[in-house]
Amino acid sequence: MAILVVDDEDLPLLKRAFAASCPQRKIIGCTSAVDALAEVEKLTPDRLAELLIVTDLKMPGMDGKELIRSIRERWSPGPVIIALSTSSYRKDIDDVFAAGANAYHEKPMGYHETVGLCEQITTYWDSVRQPAPTPD
Repeated sequence: MAILVVDDEDLPLLKRAFAASCPQRKIIGCTSAVDALAEVEKLTPDRLAELLIVTDLKMPGMDGKELIRSIRERWSPGPVIIALSTSSYRKDIDDVFAAGANAYHEKPMGYHETVGLCEQITTYWDSVRQPAPTPD
């Protein structure tokens, strides 16, 4: 599973944190939602279904909510999309889910906390995507 990280300010930190928490993954970084859409358009349907997108909400131009909405309109159900933000306002969280995000997390403070969150995200979504065991 590849990880597409979209963030205008914290991209280097998030890329390092994902690389540290899951070194076997390809990490793609974009500083804008427009660039992220261009990356998504390059993928085959199989690769798209395996993609994990982690996006910031507050970005200049097209913001994270618009990115999520655009992806869901064009490729539904498509990739797993996780929204990150410094906001803890209920309206922001509700808007993200209304746009089609699978999860919402507040951005942690510091490198080690960010690595921990990245590890939690990949561990959880890997387990959800695994086929259920068949009963004997």
